[in-house]
Amino acid sequence: MWLLAALLLGMGGVWYGLAQKTAREQAARVDRLRLARLQADYRRDLAALQRIRLRQREEIDRLIGRLGMLDARLTRLDALGRRLVARAGLDTALFDFDRPPAVGGGRPVRGLVPGEVDVDPRLDALLDASDRLQAGLDAVGFYLMLHHDEEDARPHLWPAPGGWISSRFGRRSDPFTGRMAMHRGVDIANRQGADVLATASGMVLFAGFSPDFGRTVLIDHGYGYRTRYAHLRDTTVRVGDEVAAGDCIGHIGSSGRSTGPHLHYEVHYHGMVVDPVRFLPRHHG
Repeated sequence: MWLLAALLLGMGGVWYGLAQKTAREQAARVDRLRLARLQADYRRDLAALQRIRLRQREEIDRLIGRLGMLDARLTRLDALGRRLVARAGLDTALFDFDRPPAVGGGRPVRGLVPGEVDVDPRLDALLDASDRLQAGLDAVGFYLMLHHDEEDARPHLWPAPGGWISSRFGRRSDPFTGRMAMHRGVDIANRQGADVLATASGMVLFAGFSPDFGRTVLIDHGYGYRTRYAHLRDTTVRVGDEVAAGDCIGHIGSSGRSTGPHLHYEVHYHGMVVDPVRFLPRHHG
């Protein structure tokens, strides 16, 4: 009898040991599965963070590039402002581009926005430079009003003799995308190399290349009027040049975002684009 009891006790011990081993193995498998899931979640989260970091790095690089372009543009315009102030004989003490214009206001309140951070010092410097630049551009308008009357400043000539309007001002189907978009000027088709004329007297603010407009001339006529001449083959004027109505400022081309030889012509009045047809003569050569 005691042998049977001992046998049963031994078998029970073996069974208990096997059960314990099985339980430990099951627990280990569960732990391994949990660990595998945690590792997979970690790898997924890490990959997502790396993608976010890459996008942020690309955005930072893009912003740095934009800051560089703005810096270069402000440098050119700053030089133009100094030249214009000198040419107009204005008081350089009032248009000192090395210090910001006099301003005022209440003390800034900080710390109200959670997570507020300081603006990049380089961006601050560019904003300060843009304030100084505005003084120079104000000098442009002042100079032009001193030297031209409003009748001369108002665009009144046909900018591309021999050409015809191929696309009017307003909403139209974009020739590249097919989508409806605002056309901010008129397109005047003409032969390659034909003269492009200033439509009123003024001063050249920009003469160079831009990705969309190609070779472009921007003229400030004073009294709120500005005109843009785009997609040129070449330009015959430089920034700061004074032009009279009818002066050749460039030649018809197809530079920039263009489908063929033509002039894109815009008229701005106090910062707003207006239909150039209102300023074009009924009869032109």
